[in-house]
Amino acid sequence: MNRGDTARLLAVIQAFDRRTIGDGDVIAWSAVLDDLDYGECADAVVMHQRNSPGVWLEPGHIRAIVKAARADWADRNAAVEHHAAIAAVPYEQSAAHAAYLEASQVLRDAVEAKYARLGEPPPRFSDHPFRRWTPRVARKAKDTR
Repeated sequence: MNRGDTARLLAVIQAFDRRTIGDGDVIAWSAVLDDLDYGECADAVVMHQRNSPGVWLEPGHIRAIVKAARADWADRNAAVEHHAAIAAVPYEQSAAHAAYLEASQVLRDAVEAKYARLGEPPPRFSDHPFRRWTPRVARKAKDTR
């Protein structure tokens, strides 16, 4: 921020707390806020007035608010990039799909081991009572329409 921007910022602050502003104030505040953007500083002034009414605003408050806002933006941006990276991976290549396949294999192995101990072949899914019952429910629901 240059000195002109600092003078504009101090004018905004003056509108809130009726402080007097001189050349020394502009020089001092400019030295502290020289590496910040005017828009960020103006937003910080408004945020300070919303969250801390009655507290005398100093340049350190503005630096702290801008730093926190930048950190929040960086966290949100990292979260968006993380979710975009996850969405870019097809489900078939994801860790969730691999875990599902592994759990399914463990379950199949356990069922086969159980029926091997009993000396019987494992049942087929098409022989399961639920499988035979489902089409009737679908037919009945279709008939009531």
